[in-house]
Amino acid sequence: MEDSKKKRGGCARALFIMAAAALLSIGAATLAVCRYAERASIPEISFDVSPYLTDDAARLVENKRISAKLSIKRSVREDFMLSATGTLLDWPYSASAHISLGFFRAKGDFSAALDDTDIKLVGDFDIRSRKKWRIAAHVPEAQFSSEDAVLGQILPRLELTAVSNIVCRGKVSLSADGRSTDEKPIPEWTVRGVISGVDAALVANDRPISAKNLRMNFGVSGIADRHDINPMFPRIDSVEVAGVLFTNVYAIIRATETAYLVTEAGAGCAGGDLKMFSLFLDPVRLSAGATIYVEDVDAGEALAYASGLRGEATGRLHGKVSFFLKDGKTLQLKDAYLFSNPGEGGTVKIYDGKPLIDNLAIGGLPEDACRNLSMALANLNYSVLRFKLGKDRNTGGSTLSLKITGDATHERTTVPVNLDVTLRGDIDQLINTGMRISRRKK
Repeated sequence: MEDSKKKRGGCARALFIMAAAALLSIGAATLAVCRYAERASIPEISFDVSPYLTDDAARLVENKRISAKLSIKRSVREDFMLSATGTLLDWPYSASAHISLGFFRAKGDFSAALDDTDIKLVGDFDIRSRKKWRIAAHVPEAQFSSEDAVLGQILPRLELTAVSNIVCRGKVSLSADGRSTDEKPIPEWTVRGVISGVDAALVANDRPISAKNLRMNFGVSGIADRHDINPMFPRIDSVEVAGVLFTNVYAIIRATETAYLVTEAGAGCAGGDLKMFSLFLDPVRLSAGATIYVEDVDAGEALAYASGLRGEATGRLHGKVSFFLKDGKTLQLKDAYLFSNPGEGGTVKIYDGKPLIDNLAIGGLPEDACRNLSMALANLNYSVLRFKLGKDRNTGGSTLSLKITGDATHERTTVPVNLDVTLRGDIDQLINTGMRISRRKK
């Protein structure tokens, strides 16, 4: 468990350690030569950060070193002004610092910027000994995009086999501080950040996904080789997945020893609300399971998302859907149901029910039931509309029950409808077939 936790926090910890190590290395070298700066040339400093990079982080950059070419001048206050140019991994930077030296102490402030980017760093430090020091830094709000010098290089190296065509932009700010503890001389550190105004689009498993105005605070704190990830509360104005629109998306996310726990999440969809509780996400296997509660969804808007069907509907629907996502690829539905409000009812008019009927026939619905259902859905007034997915206790497979009560009108003739059928078999395969039809129709 501890190894998994260390791996998940490696990138954040490496980010802080690289910055701190670079500044401390440059600072230590500066202290050694400052008093002789006017008489001696300063060699270029180079620091290898490979030991602090995880395997995933190391693949994102070609250069694993931080270098600095220094220039030092005395100020009018007999302090020192330091200028530096060099590379931070793959990116060139420029930096400056004001350093005040004492007999057993060095303190000052500094600023740095990645060349040709919007990223800047400012901070201050106080070093009294190798065991007693403090450093603080922050990155003021900066713009980023998938086309800038940093992210534009990192994204193509992520090796995301199921994800492509990533386009994004937004703003980010960061703050970090570290110090040696008073009780024992070990490092204690925190990294906090804010991302806002993020618009993103990508293709995952051949499905287009886009998000508008993502914003979130995040943070990590650590002491020695241990760290804790702060709870996260992302908010997104809208998310569109394969043509299905979700609005006012929110989540509450907490890190556990081996996974992330979404304690609560929700969104508006099809004129109603979707809510989810207690989802455990394994970030390595991309496996997760949870139950989505459906509240007051508009039947007409829900029908509009069924791209294999053309028609219209009225009424409100409620229910729940339990699912399990395995390895980020296979979607398995468990117990689920969807029903109309008791005593309210509504209407359904399907202009072409062949895609739905064909899929139900594949799932085992008899031919006469398919024909009756097709006629009923052409012009249906329902008082009861219910779908239920469950397990077949006899075979261990799945069952899909459909119950419709109401009346249907065909060529001025109205007949009562009381349809109650149950499909047995591989319902997951039936659903996946429908999903493939949906993608072709888009």
